[in-house]
Amino acid sequence: MCRRRAPEKSVYEDWVGRAGRGDDRTRPRIGDLGGGSDHVGFVCHLGVPGMAFSGGGSAGSAYHTAYDNLAWYRQVVGEDYEPALMIARMTNGVLGRLVSEARVPVDSSAQPRFVADQLRGWRGNAFVASAIGAEALDEIIRLADEATVAGLLADALAVTAPGSHQTQPDGSMPANRFHSREGLPGRPWFQNLLVASDPDSGYGAYPLPAVRAAIAQQDAAALQRALDDIRQALASSR
Repeated sequence: MCRRRAPEKSVYEDWVGRAGRGDDRTRPRIGDLGGGSDHVGFVCHLGVPGMAFSGGGSAGSAYHTAYDNLAWYRQVVGEDYEPALMIARMTNGVLGRLVSEARVPVDSSAQPRFVADQLRGWRGNAFVASAIGAEALDEIIRLADEATVAGLLADALAVTAPGSHQTQPDGSMPANRFHSREGLPGRPWFQNLLVASDPDSGYGAYPLPAVRAAIAQQDAAALQRALDDIRQALASSR
């Protein structure tokens, strides 16, 4: 959203108006982080949290190369630098909030909630039902729901606790329970069990990559191993 186009609105107001979170129109919807060279090493290899801001709405394709120039920018993005200025201001504002917090602002319920939401999407999948059974899938979803509640309670207690469960003694973030040093099957460099870049496009979001790959390949043994890894990570996060 550019100031020039809607000077009476903040970015937040425009964001909520265009992409509310389901039935809740008071908070903006936040999507899944996709691939891309900027953050994939941190998120997909090291397993650290990441976020990305973007702006859309320009006509035509926004694909860019090393041959970009000012003519390309004006034709694809716009005649002014308002979109880039908007993203820069949002980034600076969020970074300022993050470094000013007394505790690392990590939502401990986010990861298990993400797992539960993804697994619920495969409840009606015929291959999943035949490979592991509906009850086995529901059991992992139950574990994820329990870990979600545990995370919410831990965060609530940390607000009034002398110390914070969200930080280590040196002030660093806690370890990512879903980080695997062995990496994904066939993709050992990708060590985050929660997300990887799309193996075909390299840019799309690919949540629970080992599970998705096993389902796509119709590999029951691989699916069982992937879900066992998820179950183990959930157990350690409760």
